[in-house]
Amino acid sequence: MMIFSGFPKKYLFYTCGIRHCLPLLLSAGLLGLSLPSGPLFWLPLAALVPFFMALRGCQPARGYALGWAGGSLFWLVSTFWMYSGCRELMGWSVPAALIATLLFVLYQGLPYGLAGLVCGIANRYGKTAGPFFTAGIFTLFIAIWPGLCPGSPAISLYTWTRIIQIADIGGMHFVLFFMFLSNVFLAEILSPSLFKEKIRYCTIFILLLCLVLGYGSLRLNQLRTLEASDPESRISVRTIQPNVPFRADPLNQNPLKSNHRIMGQLTEESSQHLAPPDLILWPEGPGTPACDNLDMKALASLEKISGSPILFTCTEYIYRLKKQESLTNPDGSERLTVIPMRELKAMYNSMALLKNGQIKEFYRKTRLVPFGEATPFGEHLPILRKFIGKPYEFNRGPGPALLSLQDDLQVQPLICFESGFPDISRSGAALGADAFVTVANDGWFVHEKAAELHLGLALFRAVEQRRPMIRGTNTGMGAHIAATGEIIDGTKTPMDQTTFRQASLHVPDVQTPYQLMGNIWLWVLTLILIMTRYSSLNKKTGFV
Repeated sequence: MMIFSGFPKKYLFYTCGIRHCLPLLLSAGLLGLSLPSGPLFWLPLAALVPFFMALRGCQPARGYALGWAGGSLFWLVSTFWMYSGCRELMGWSVPAALIATLLFVLYQGLPYGLAGLVCGIANRYGKTAGPFFTAGIFTLFIAIWPGLCPGSPAISLYTWTRIIQIADIGGMHFVLFFMFLSNVFLAEILSPSLFKEKIRYCTIFILLLCLVLGYGSLRLNQLRTLEASDPESRISVRTIQPNVPFRADPLNQNPLKSNHRIMGQLTEESSQHLAPPDLILWPEGPGTPACDNLDMKALASLEKISGSPILFTCTEYIYRLKKQESLTNPDGSERLTVIPMRELKAMYNSMALLKNGQIKEFYRKTRLVPFGEATPFGEHLPILRKFIGKPYEFNRGPGPALLSLQDDLQVQPLICFESGFPDISRSGAALGADAFVTVANDGWFVHEKAAELHLGLALFRAVEQRRPMIRGTNTGMGAHIAATGEIIDGTKTPMDQTTFRQASLHVPDVQTPYQLMGNIWLWVLTLILIMTRYSSLNKKTGFV
């Protein structure tokens, strides 16, 4: 192909010399310092500058190679805990876990390679890819890529509250676009170019930064004013953090504790010190009971003591009668077996709401963890499930749903992995959710940074829809997050401790542009970029 002509054919990555690889390693290191939150809150706006400087002016093959290598490195420094997941959740051997982790980061890094390829094509057949084109193409490919795991470099900005307010316009991808744009502008300013161009890029970068920060301040003031004018519109939630060990140790010195027993004890203890909330949230954790094998008497007693409904996870098993074979009697007549047999039809990771001593509302998890709960693409490629799947895997639920509390409050439950997907919470907000509640068991993570990444994803959902988000966890990094994206003081839970938290959060009666339009802005931007590039194919340089 013409696009790839003129580069060594032996290995694609031979196109990347040392002078190109070092910037990738530098950017990966800086991004690693930024994720999920670093000592310098502004660092994410400059962490990828070496990466984009290396890409500047690249031809297609080199752009693809550098993009793929860079994207894979970025995923590696942010999801190093994948290895632990393969070992602990899947029970794979060390070599298998290492290979799986490598394949995972290579797959997740592919959209960066494709974006680098497109920028290289633009460099070869038109004017040099400018900041808006580069940032837009990278954002587009990352947004549409069917990744195995949700994630984004934008998570590194989750503690910079004013910057991330633009998420209510276009979601986390809009924040990512601004982050890429900042890095590309700085890369252009630091690269060899005309002084006049540097001044132009510097001016626009400062203007964009001021606009984003100004919008953030405006939205924060609006939401705080709204809260002051409507103090009654609130939801109070208590989270229980049991710190149940992920698994028993080999000598059985710390055997797996009963999930409901320890959470029941914490609920009873906390009720002696705190007023009854609108909801008590139990996290996902080891030892999750079957939904049809619950100690309803003990649960009803807990609800009575606490004075609040309780939301918890359980495994829902759906059975069907197994087809019976006829038996032949001595006289030649046929009869069925005496004991009817049943077989498992479906299995769901569910949440059950205990209210007024009864469980009448369930939510079935919609987005399942690849390999841990279901084989990725297994529904479309059954052969994958045959070779790499588990004997029993979870089924997908029907979709987003709401659970009703007292005073007409409605919450959308999100189980673990689901808090990373903006489309699920967007659907919940459209259904009328007043708040989001998410539960997670991050006990198998190697480092607390991995659990904090999970927290950062959930925080973006609150800003995108302007709904409070309450995160209950088994081992730590739980939080009560306001609709502004601010974590309520004192609610962020420490790692590896048994504790509980309770807070009241304002429920704004607002609709965000992102809730109404989703990612339409990204497609409009893409169309504008394509039209701009097409109209200037014969020009050598340009701003877009």
